[in-house]
Amino acid sequence: MKNLKELFDLSSGQAKNTALDLEQRQFWVRIAGYVAQVINSVSKSFDEAFVTLELRRLEKIVNEAVAATEVRGNRGPSKKSDPETEKPNSK
Repeated sequence: MKNLKELFDLSSGQAKNTALDLEQRQFWVRIAGYVAQVINSVSKSFDEAFVTLELRRLEKIVNEAVAATEVRGNRGPSKKSDPETEKPNSK
């Protein structure tokens, strides 16, 4: 849960970062929302395999977003990294 909180803090902080353009900030808001959904899911039913998979997925998404923010500048993140399109089928 500590890692999830750190991911949420990072993503919500980036969402509030006025140095980023609106598209980038919206992307970070989606990531923060996705992290919040994972936190909610974990708190309701702890399934270690599911949590591990979700943490890996979140780490990948956050790493891509960080790289996109650093490399792409004002062009925004890649559309392929949308957390809403990468959700697994639930149980």
